[in-house]
Amino acid sequence: MHPRESQRDLQFQGCVRFQLKHADGRPVNPDLPNRESVFVYAASLIPKLKSRQTRSNLPNQELAPTGKQARGKKKRGHR
Repeated sequence: MHPRESQRDLQFQGCVRFQLKHADGRPVNPDLPNRESVFVYAASLIPKLKSRQTRSNLPNQELAPTGKQARGKKKRGHR
């Protein structure tokens, strides 16, 4: 987390550790034998999160034009 980000998800920041294999080398979950498969599985679950579901149902107010004209460059005075 960067210092510029103000108080964003402080409960959930940090690293995630998980046990991939037992001490004897067998995978803990046979469906997820390596790190890449764990990351792909986690990424596939992101769209199913409740927070993602509710955001997609909201109307897109950010994409609507605001009606303001784009401003040109400011003219600087001579020193």
